[in-house]
Amino acid sequence: MGAFSGSVNARAYRIVGVPDNWDTAIAELTRSRFKELDPASGRDKTFGWVQAENPFSTEFTKESVFYGNCLVLSLRMDCVSVPPAQVKFHLEKLVREKLKAEGREHLAKKERQELAEELRFEMLRRALPQIRVAEFVWDTESNRLWYFSRSPAMVDPFEELFKECFGVQLVHESPYTVANALLGQEKADTMLEWERGMLVDPED
Repeated sequence: MGAFSGSVNARAYRIVGVPDNWDTAIAELTRSRFKELDPASGRDKTFGWVQAENPFSTEFTKESVFYGNCLVLSLRMDCVSVPPAQVKFHLEKLVREKLKAEGREHLAKKERQELAEELRFEMLRRALPQIRVAEFVWDTESNRLWYFSRSPAMVDPFEELFKECFGVQLVHESPYTVANALLGQEKADTMLEWERGMLVDPED
């Protein structure tokens, strides 16, 4: 997080295009809102939009997501995991108990795999999720956006979900893209050559 915490570690974007209708965009946000992990699903990850100041709220209106001309939201991702070593440890105990109860000496490979999968599912169901939240701020006048995470695990789903909801293109900002937008491609290409020249050892 960073938009409200004061931490500056943002990934900058330029947005190409604008939503056709903001009411439709808000409806899309609601469709893609964060949903809690369903223990019965067997999934170990879920993500979606939440309010920037309340990661447990998924009610969206223009009033709740706009701060002046800036749209501010967060992506929340919940993950649960079970260390394989822990599954193996508990599996051995279950295997011994099952063999003793049924008077057998060993389990077939398929039986063992099925028992391991049931155990993993049960451990996932009981595990508390790890919650990660990252805000974004979209200045809808300048069409610049800042996303306060650089983790690929958070960036990739953000870009995917953002494009789906708003129907626009995200262009990752760099010194080159900024120069291209302000000065034109020819001058930006010239600056790029300067940068490359600075990396060359003058004695080579």
